Amino acid sequence: MWAALLGASGYVPLPLSGADYTALLPVRFHPVTGRGIRINYRTYDHAILNEHRGRPCSTGPGGKWEVHLNPHDVRQIYLRLPDGHLHEIPWIHRDHVHAPMSETTWRHIRTTLEQRAEREAHEAALAETADQILRHTRPTTPAPPAVPATAPGTRAGKAASQAAGGEPAAPHRTAAQAATGGPTNGSSPPSARRCAAAAAARRAPSTACSPSSTRSSRTGTAPARCRRRRTTPPAWTSWPSSTTGAWPGPN
Repeated sequence: MWAALLGASGYVPLPLSGADYTALLPVRFHPVTGRGIRINYRTYDHAILNEHRGRPCSTGPGGKWEVHLNPHDVRQIYLRLPDGHLHEIPWIHRDHVHAPMSETTWRHIRTTLEQRAEREAHEAALAETADQILRHTRPTTPAPPAVPATAPGTRAGKAASQAAGGEPAAPHRTAAQAATGGPTNGSSPPSARRCAAAAAARRAPSTACSPSSTRSSRTGTAPARCRRRRTTPPAWTSWPSSTTGAWPGPN
């Protein structure tokens, strides 16, 4: 009937909630004793178990209670109570182990550490060993490398290079200068170099006509470039006479 209705009306997929993920964890059945729930030499206890201690479960096989356990973090279990919800029951040493511990790690520690005391003391020793192992195997973030005080391009680096008798360090560009296209340390910006080149060009003497080029060998007149430069006659001359067409001498 379910398959027939599903094919006729279809279904709407819904995202899983946190309770759904907990319900999908591996399930097992254990009794609730006066000390709590005992699983693989670990004791889980909480005040919510007080009214269920020593009592059988009416829905579980053999009167045992439904327990869900995460194999990658055994520091707590989830017990289904008569209200139908899963309740978290912590391990009695959970506050002592500060990192998630898998079932495989716990079994390795239990087979390595020999039992030399009572059950409660042995469980506390197992928790202490597990915490030490997890602390040593926890990954650490490496520290960034330190920048030397005599890095090239810095004042200390230049002073150290000059004191050693070597060449000064080559200018370098910082990250901000590389991002903005600025000049390197120790060199002038492009605008300053352009201004210096323009000032040097203004201070340089203008190129005059050479004696060999003042008169053309063929026409006997001044070249065109020289005639263009002499737009105004000197102060000691006057315009040529309209009759002779010759240049008079000085006044």
